[in-house]
Amino acid sequence: MKRTLLIVCLTAIVSFAQNVKFALLSDVRIGAPKADSLLTAFVDFVNEQKDFNFVIIDGNITNRGLDSEFEKAKSTLDKLHVPYYLLQGYRDVQWAQSAGVAFTDLWDETNFSFNYGDLQFVGINTTPIWHSERGHLSPSTLQWLEKELSGIDTTQNVILFSFNPLNNIDNWFKLTNAWKGNNIGAFLSGASQKPCSSMLSELPPLESVSFYDSTNYHFLNCELKNDTLSFTEMTGGDTVSMAGNVGLRKTAFRETVDSVQFNPFAVKPIWRKELNATLISKPLVLKDKIIVAQYDGLVTCFDKEGNKLWDFDSFGNIASTPAAKDGWLTVATLQGDLFTLDLKTGNQIQSIGFDEAITSSLLMIDYKGTKELMIPKQSNSKAAVVFGTESGKLYCYDVETLQEYWENKSAKGMIQTTPFYVNDKLIYSSWDSYLYCADAREGWLIWKWRMNKNFYNSPAAVKPATDGHFLFLPTPEGNIYKVDLLLGKTIWTRSKYNAWESIGISEDGKTLYVKSAEDYFHKIPASTGTWSIAYKLMFGEDKTPTTPLEYNKIILLTTANGNVYRIKGKKHKVILFNGNASPFSVMHFYDNVFISSNIDGTITVFRYDGN
Repeated sequence: MKRTLLIVCLTAIVSFAQNVKFALLSDVRIGAPKADSLLTAFVDFVNEQKDFNFVIIDGNITNRGLDSEFEKAKSTLDKLHVPYYLLQGYRDVQWAQSAGVAFTDLWDETNFSFNYGDLQFVGINTTPIWHSERGHLSPSTLQWLEKELSGIDTTQNVILFSFNPLNNIDNWFKLTNAWKGNNIGAFLSGASQKPCSSMLSELPPLESVSFYDSTNYHFLNCELKNDTLSFTEMTGGDTVSMAGNVGLRKTAFRETVDSVQFNPFAVKPIWRKELNATLISKPLVLKDKIIVAQYDGLVTCFDKEGNKLWDFDSFGNIASTPAAKDGWLTVATLQGDLFTLDLKTGNQIQSIGFDEAITSSLLMIDYKGTKELMIPKQSNSKAAVVFGTESGKLYCYDVETLQEYWENKSAKGMIQTTPFYVNDKLIYSSWDSYLYCADAREGWLIWKWRMNKNFYNSPAAVKPATDGHFLFLPTPEGNIYKVDLLLGKTIWTRSKYNAWESIGISEDGKTLYVKSAEDYFHKIPASTGTWSIAYKLMFGEDKTPTTPLEYNKIILLTTANGNVYRIKGKKHKVILFNGNASPFSVMHFYDNVFISSNIDGTITVFRYDGN
C-alpha cells in the first residue's frame, strides 16, 4: 500500500550546523504474516550501519492493536542501538484491545519531543481511540503540546511528525493556533492532500512506501546536510530511488482560527460544558442527571441545570459508559476494576477486580435467573450489571453484593459496544466477527451469527435496531442485515444504501433510519428494505457510528462534522453545531430537551420544539 509524505513549509530558508541521519517508518503492522521477521531484519540493518542517529515510526505499529502485537513490537525495537520514537496510527487504535492502555504501559507517552543538534523533533498523536476514521487532536495532546512549546526557543526550527496530514485532522486549527509564533522546518505526515488552509503552502509531495509488504521491508533514509533534508527510498537495506529533497524553511502560522464552522443555528444551548477531556463512550443520561466518565478515570455527575453534584476518581482509564439502577451506579475501568457507587452522593460502596480490561459499556437489568447467591442480599433489588471484556468474556454480576450470576466465554475477541437487552436476551458482538445472542437469565448461548468472515467487516462497533422480533444491523462493508431474533437467521440483506454502523428505528417499529457513509440519510421500510426515502444532507464522509433518534415524529441525527440535523417530513436542516470532534448520538434528556456530546467532553444540553 502506497503512502505519501507531505512536507508543508513557508518563508525563508535557514542554515543548520549539524548533519542528521534517521530512518522513517510507517505501517510496520506487527501481527501480519512475516511482519515480525521483517522488523527484526530492519533492526539488524540499522545496527550494522552504525551511522543512524535515531529511528522514527509514524504510525501503524501493529496490525490490529492487540496487546500481544504491541509487546512483540517493543521487544524487537528495544534491540535497536539508537533511540527510537513512535506514534500511533489507525491500526493501533481503531480496534485497540485494551483501548490504548497497552501502548502507554509500554512506551509511557503517545507524543514525543527531543532535541538533536540545532533541531527539535516533535511528534503529535492524532489518532483517537476507537474513533480514528479522521485525525483529531485530543485535549491531552494539545495540553502536552502547549507545555512543550513553552520550553522551545521561538527561533529554533522544528520538524513536526503526525500520522494524519492537517487536512485529515478535524480540529487542525487548534494545532496552528498553538504553534503560532514558533517555527516549523517541515511537517511530515502519512498522506499528501491539498492543505486545508490558505495560510499553508505545499511543496511537491514525496512518495514513500509502507514498511510492510509481506516479502520485504521498506523505509525512508532521511539525511539533513547543511540546509537540505533528503529522502532515499530503501528496500531490504538497498537503495531503490531518491524520493526527493527539500530545503528546510521556517514556517510561521500567521493567523488564529476559532473554528471552521460559522453557520447560524436554529437552537441555543440551555447550557454547555467544555470538559476538555477525552471520552471514549457517551455520557449516561438519566431523568434528572448526566453521568460523564472520562478516559482519565474521572466520573462526574451533573444535574439538569449543569451543576456538578459530585465526582469520583477511579484511578484508572475508562472506555465504557456507566450504568445505574435502584440507586446504584456501576463504573468499570480498563485496568479491570468494577465499582459500585451511591448514585446520589458518588461515594464508593465496593469494588471487585478482574484480570483483564472491561471494554464494553455497562448494562443494568433485573436478574430473572435461578442462581442462589452465597452472600445474602439486604434489599429486594434485582439489579444486575452485564459487561464484556477485552478477551470476549461476558459477565453478569449482582450489583448489591458483586457476586457472579454467570459468565459466558463464547466470544473470542474484544466486546466493545453495550450489550443489547431485548426479550430476556442479550445481543452483543465481538471483534471475532460474530454477533451473539445469550440468555440473560442463565448466560448460555442461544445462537451466534456471522455473515462476513473478514475481521474488518465485523459488527463489533454496531448498535443494532430492533422491533422486538427482528434485529437490523449495518456493517462496515456497507450492507444492512435483517436477522430473526429468535433463531439468528438472516431474513434479507440490502447493499444499496452505503450503510456504515449507524441505524435507528421508528417508534412504531416500521421504518429504519440509516445514515450512509457519505452525504445521505435514508428512511427504509423494516419489512422489506427494498426502497427508501433519501435525504441528501451533504455532510461528507462519515464513518462514525451514531444512532438516529426519533422523538415526537422528529428525527435528530448527529454527523461526524459536529452538526446536529433535524429531519421532519420531507425537510431537513442543521439546528446545532457541537464542535470539531467525533460525536456521540443525540440523546433525549427530558421533555423537549436533548443532549449532544463528543469525544472532547463537550456536553451541550438544548431545547428543541421541532420547528
